[in-house]
Amino acid sequence: MKIINKNTLNQLCVQEIHELHAEPISSSKFFCTAVSNLELEVLQPPALDAPADEDLDSKPEMNSFDSAVVIENDSAELHFPEDIESSLSEDSLGQELDSPPSSPSDEDNELPVSQQFITDDICDSALDENWNPLPDQVSQEDSAVKSTADDGTCLDNNDISCRYKLGKQLGEGGFGSVYEGIRIQDGLQVAVKFVQKTPNMQDVSSSCDQPLPLEITLANMASGGSRCSNIIQLLDWQVFENHYVMVMERPSPSMDLEAFLEVSGGVLSEKTAHTIMRQAVYAANVCCYRGVFHRDIKLQNLLVNPDTLEVKLIDFGCGDFMMESAYSIFSGTEAYIPPEFYEKGCYRAKPATVYSLGVLLFTMLHGEFPSAYDLYYLQHDWSKFTLSQECCDMMRACLHENPECRIPLEEMPYHDWSMLEF
Repeated sequence: MKIINKNTLNQLCVQEIHELHAEPISSSKFFCTAVSNLELEVLQPPALDAPADEDLDSKPEMNSFDSAVVIENDSAELHFPEDIESSLSEDSLGQELDSPPSSPSDEDNELPVSQQFITDDICDSALDENWNPLPDQVSQEDSAVKSTADDGTCLDNNDISCRYKLGKQLGEGGFGSVYEGIRIQDGLQVAVKFVQKTPNMQDVSSSCDQPLPLEITLANMASGGSRCSNIIQLLDWQVFENHYVMVMERPSPSMDLEAFLEVSGGVLSEKTAHTIMRQAVYAANVCCYRGVFHRDIKLQNLLVNPDTLEVKLIDFGCGDFMMESAYSIFSGTEAYIPPEFYEKGCYRAKPATVYSLGVLLFTMLHGEFPSAYDLYYLQHDWSKFTLSQECCDMMRACLHENPECRIPLEEMPYHDWSMLEF
């Protein structure tokens, strides 16, 4: 069985990602350029019906671990965009955070079939009931990844299972599982993610024998170049016939923002939310600058160090390449879907990212997702909210129903609330 590992990919497929402070990428440059004019393509699932209008009066509760995914497509195939968005200024990306360096879950609301909402268990029907995320590699005795001879010698130095030892399971979803891990070479703590391939999973074709999963490509793009402390680092990966493995840094101590919200009493102070929000905005800007549309920024996809409040953005499984044109596919979480997707069946990357950040901020401060009632009073009567005027204005600017009236993503670090010192 042929495999693709990180070293092979770096040699064959991907040039080094531009440094964060390098000159903006021009339209004549690909963000990820392959050797020998390699063409990168994104394979999309079959087209589904256009979305119907959604009743926004109901407010999803934060008491379920299921997130919703929408898949809409009017084209069976997309090509990697040649003109990557690079309008984010060098100064804004280079700006240091004053805070220490460094989801709520959605109610599984029943929606019209035409909208094709799919929960985190999207792949359950495609999964083999007997599928083991570590096929023939997990010892039932100690849950360690092993591919060694009796004398302890690694049977294949190119096999990722020889480089890491697994600990307890950290999480599980429809696509696969995440485990604690230790890099055998130096004892580095890592997180190891095993994902089973499915027919609808997006791949990027390459000159290698197998397509590279889009999630790996996006994670590598987002964490490459100048290190961004607010984006989880992809350290290693390997692609197999039926599944792939990703190895990422595992900061300690850390918990996702949803759990941090719970241990903090269900809501955060404006000061704490300010510290976390600035880092989330910075991570979102860096992703877009590097050609990555995360598309699922939410509480569950932000890790927080409870001691330092350092934040790291994780999980690029719902992401896509940045495009100037509108998207007709939404892969993400129901409560964060921008209203223009319901109204027009399409949306653009940056305004949608701003909207999701607005939902994130509102939820940190109120412990629940914004309802239509909340959104109305944000636009018309700030006195309903016991927060600073600058904070209310930030939420209003992010959550405006008209994407053209939202604050631009690049300007969020310079909003009056972002510039406040607590």
